[in-house]
Amino acid sequence: MPNRIYAYLVTATGLIAASALAADPETGTERPQTAPGHSLVHEEFWESPPDDPGQHVDRAREAFLAVDGQDAANELRKAAAKLRVSAGQAAADTKGALVRSAREL
Repeated sequence: MPNRIYAYLVTATGLIAASALAADPETGTERPQTAPGHSLVHEEFWESPPDDPGQHVDRAREAFLAVDGQDAANELRKAAAKLRVSAGQAAADTKGALVRSAREL
């Protein structure tokens, strides 16, 4: 009995994997064929906007490590200002978290 369950599990896993590899999940179209021994990797690259608070915090960290306290403080103020602006445009349930984060900075 355990061998039969194992066989069903392996078969089901194989069928699911085959169907997942057959079609592109975003468009539902067939994926392009690749040469034998090669594989095709679907990759997305997300770049944050230039005025992202995280980038200001990263710059503040770099300035702090370079012992430039003035530049680090300016970058933290920019990040806090961006969070306050975002809080003004945010939904009610996330507004409080953004305001608290801005205060912490």
